[in-house]
Amino acid sequence: MPTPTSVPEKPDAVAIGDWDRWGRLVMTWATGVNHLADGQTYRPPHSLSDLRRQAELAGCQLTIPAKIKKLHVIQENDDTLVLTLPPKSMVDAYTTYLTELGSQAGGAVYPLPPFYGNSWGASYKMTTAQLLAMQAARVGEYTINNCQ
Repeated sequence: MPTPTSVPEKPDAVAIGDWDRWGRLVMTWATGVNHLADGQTYRPPHSLSDLRRQAELAGCQLTIPAKIKKLHVIQENDDTLVLTLPPKSMVDAYTTYLTELGSQAGGAVYPLPPFYGNSWGASYKMTTAQLLAMQAARVGEYTINNCQ
C-alpha cells in the first residue's frame, strides 16, 4: 500500500495523445469517408505496424505497449451486439491502481482521458468506493456502448 503522498504507477496500456484525431481516424475506418480531411487514404488496419503507421500519419500520437503483439479489428453490424470484454489482467491491474489511488488523503480524481475534462470542466476527487464504481461503469459502457 502506498504512503498517503505517493502516487501509484498507472498500469501499462495503449495511450492516445490526440483523442480528436484518433476518433476521426476510427470514424474514417468505420465509414470509408475521410473524417480527418487530410487527403490521405485510410483503411482498417491489418496489423499492429499498419495501425502505428496510420495513427502516425493521422497525428494521433498513439503509443502501444510492447506486451501487445496482435491486432484484431471487428466491424460491427446494426443487427449484432458485440460484447468486447477487457482482459482479466487489465481489470485486475486497474482495480489495484484505483484502490491505491483512492487511498490518497482527500481522495483522487478518476483518470479519464483529457477530453472529458475539456468538455465538462474540472474533475472532483472521489473516494476509493467511488473510483471503483466509476471503473465498473466505464467497463460496462465500453462493453455495451457500440459508439453511442
